Amino acid sequence: MALITSQPTIVGTAATREEMNAYFRARGFDPLPGLRVALSFYRDLDRVVAFDIHSANILKDRRGIVFPIDAIVLATDEELGRIVERLRERA
Repeated sequence: MALITSQPTIVGTAATREEMNAYFRARGFDPLPGLRVALSFYRDLDRVVAFDIHSANILKDRRGIVFPIDAIVLATDEELGRIVERLRERA
């Protein structure tokens, strides 16, 4: 089995750290501390985590609309949920 996806080309500039934070916070996500490579976010409402949030993966078009184009978004299972809770406790 293969999964094939496509998306239209998005022409834009890299979103700033502030724009990325604002985008995810507006959607109910809180920053997930402790991961140094890129920004990460967690939403309690549905136990969803978003990883790999950085300027190469989040673009802003000329209208100012922010597009996450290559974020890793997962519903947490039991194991990932424990990891997320440990990270949140450290904050």
